[in-house]
Amino acid sequence: MDYQSKTSAALVQLLCRNYWKIHPEFKVTSAGFEQDIQNTTAALVIGDRTFAMNGRYPFEFDLAEHWYMYTGMPFVFAVWVSLKPLDDRFLLGFETCLNFGLNHIDDVITNRPKTEQAFLTTYLKHCINYRIDAEKHKALQYFLALIS
Repeated sequence: MDYQSKTSAALVQLLCRNYWKIHPEFKVTSAGFEQDIQNTTAALVIGDRTFAMNGRYPFEFDLAEHWYMYTGMPFVFAVWVSLKPLDDRFLLGFETCLNFGLNHIDDVITNRPKTEQAFLTTYLKHCINYRIDAEKHKALQYFLALIS
């Protein structure tokens, strides 16, 4: 289990139990664990480390895709939240930064190895949705109910 995401770890455990109907042994990992993936060892790997691994293994799963097949709902891996009200100046700055990032995805992709660029274009432009809406909020509430 990737030590960098409790959300992904909870999702893979839920999918194993409720969707795939399997009961693997889960182990806590640390940095570099992905080097030990071989034979019958499976692993949850998240983030940028997955980009160079894409296509290396005979079985690779997108957890959000399998969540969708299981529930018919999108999956929310992360959200920005605040326990206190945020002033309009902060919100405007945040929106400006978000839009800048979304408008410069190609700049990020061109700085990655050529072997990763096609995958990253699809992943960053078509697989990730950067804004939450009512449907995603409902899906998030459902996920939280299932894991509680």
